[in-house]
Amino acid sequence: MIRFLVKGLIRDHSRSMFPILMVLAGVMLTVVMYSWIRGTENDMIQSNANFSTGHVKIMSQAYAEEADQIPNDLALMGIEEISTKLKREFPHMVWTPRIRFGGLLDIPDENGETKSQGPVAGLAINLLSPTTPEITILNLQNALIKGRLPKNNNEILISDQFADRLEVQIGETATLISSTMYGSLTTENFVIVGTIRFGISAMDRGAMIADIYDIQHVLDMNDSAGEILGFDKDYIYRDSKMEKLAQNFNARYQNSSDEFSPVMVTLRNQSGLAQTLDMVDYFSSILSNVNDLKFWTVIIKDNIILRTTFIYGIIPRTRVFKI
Repeated sequence: MIRFLVKGLIRDHSRSMFPILMVLAGVMLTVVMYSWIRGTENDMIQSNANFSTGHVKIMSQAYAEEADQIPNDLALMGIEEISTKLKREFPHMVWTPRIRFGGLLDIPDENGETKSQGPVAGLAINLLSPTTPEITILNLQNALIKGRLPKNNNEILISDQFADRLEVQIGETATLISSTMYGSLTTENFVIVGTIRFGISAMDRGAMIADIYDIQHVLDMNDSAGEILGFDKDYIYRDSKMEKLAQNFNARYQNSSDEFSPVMVTLRNQSGLAQTLDMVDYFSSILSNVNDLKFWTVIIKDNIILRTTFIYGIIPRTRVFKI
């Protein structure tokens, strides 16, 4: 009987091909949409991790509470000792300190007078060390539009769009006007050696990238940094792994009575990313459930058709012909 039913399905394309095409179309659409959503999620995670959050970020408790305002007066101090401990206790991670800062970038003319100036969003990273991971993390080689990467002290990169707006050329001097860790006014001259474009509008409007040791000197932040970013060595974010790492670190080093004690925060718990990641997971689960529903709907429908055909078609005929 089963052989007879299978032959009927194969011979009757109207009954066999339509369910198969429905299943194939549903699976294809679900796979494409699921892959697109997950790809978008991975791009978002990687972009946020590389430029802002890391897989985990270590800050002082006071800095973490006002992190959006970049309060360098609440920066983490003693980062050399902290970095040494991190590398020893968590060797599977890549650790790199950063300082975010703001100010004005002033371009002087041949007489030393201001030719142009504009607000700058500064990022101080480890640029000059031969073993620095930052060149890879920020993809600086591919982001470079003109000039070269800094090789000496007091050399900086600025965004290509910012350079056009300031009408500045490679090799010219720019003066950074900012405030120190203690609130006093500070100025320092830098040489522009290259321009970059990240494809992120917030960075491309007015970014400045300098070596962290130069900025520590300018902002009176010796052995201090606003944040220390941590990345898994394969640079793939795994939420459960990073959550366990943060819990382990905070259990050892966080002191609720000391606002300058370090605290570790995962990518998920920064910049409102938890809601976004939950939303992506929600839509991904909907797609999977819809595909399962389509599949079982086709199976059940086909099963009903087979049973109906057998009961009302084949059985009466066997009675007539006495089979």
